[in-house]
Amino acid sequence: MKFKALSNDKWVYGMPVKSILGNWKMYNDGNISFIDPDTICQYIGFNDIDCNEIYEGDICTIKNSTKAVVEWKDYAFRLLSTTDDVNGRRTDFCLSRFNQIRVIGNMHDL
Repeated sequence: MKFKALSNDKWVYGMPVKSILGNWKMYNDGNISFIDPDTICQYIGFNDIDCNEIYEGDICTIKNSTKAVVEWKDYAFRLLSTTDDVNGRRTDFCLSRFNQIRVIGNMHDL
């Protein structure tokens, strides 16, 4: 499993652990960083068309037009559009390596 989280407004990667004092830390090859637990994002096992890893909370474009955010829903990672359709609902896309997905940011970057 891979994770990322913000530490002093910078992404750090590794394994998040909550200490007995209640602090959250990210461990990665002997490096330790204090992290904001609200920004912990799990790697979903897919890379985008530019070979960037895709994490929960990432904002992506699908075929260079539709914007969507990666979410955990119904026991699977999915892409949920960032805008409502004409019926006031958000489109839910299944993740597939055939969707031409490109990561353009993360919801915690905003």
